[in-house]
Amino acid sequence: ELLGQRLEPASTRVAQALDVPTGTPTFIVRRLRRVDGTPISVHESHVPESLAPGVIDRDLVAEQLCTVLARDFGLRMTKVLETLETTAASANDAKLLAVHEGTPILQLEQRISSPSSKPFEFTRIRFRGDMVRLEFTYDV
Repeated sequence: ELLGQRLEPASTRVAQALDVPTGTPTFIVRRLRRVDGTPISVHESHVPESLAPGVIDRDLVAEQLCTVLARDFGLRMTKVLETLETTAASANDAKLLAVHEGTPILQLEQRISSPSSKPFEFTRIRFRGDMVRLEFTYDV
């Protein structure tokens, strides 16, 4: 479910993750994922406007953002840096995830880079800890 999409200046945290100056115009795409009608995660993705002009004009409900970025803008993911931590649900996340404010949730941050090692997407995903099991496999 698409919660919203807009263009806004990159915050300091987002700018650091994307290796761009603070204030760089960045598209933000927010989505809610459900399983059998139950909300399980909130996704917030940031992409520099200069790397994917007009990406928010694409159908990001029918297609995954990563598919659109690779196909339409040549931004193919080859390196992902992930950080997983526990955090407390904010009032907004609690409402979206159908939990109480302050409930422990999992937060996964992803810094996604192209073959040239240029970061092109920073995503923050907040999961209901009581409904999700994460499994990671890496080929090295």
